[in-house]
Amino acid sequence: MLKLAIVLLAVPLFTVACMANVVTGADGDIETFHIAANTASCQGVAPMRCLIVNGQLFYDPIDGYEHVEDQSAKICTIASPRSEPLPADVGSHEYRRVRCN
Repeated sequence: MLKLAIVLLAVPLFTVACMANVVTGADGDIETFHIAANTASCQGVAPMRCLIVNGQLFYDPIDGYEHVEDQSAKICTIASPRSEPLPADVGSHEYRRVRCN
């Protein structure tokens, strides 16, 4: 019974961890990220802290942005596809902070 409970808990967590972030638009589009003041516990390959971007958990790092706990931020980013083969624990895009227009 315990094994069944573990499997039923693990499958949704694994599914969420493997989902691509759907925060950004098409590759090369500049997107505005509204980042919440506090990070949230989330589950990747291991337990970790995730940003909350536009109301959703965001698992990937953002090059050029260092989050300060208790401080919200509004930044602009650009996404570019990662080269393959991709490790199982990373998203398909890299995110970089850019200047907002």
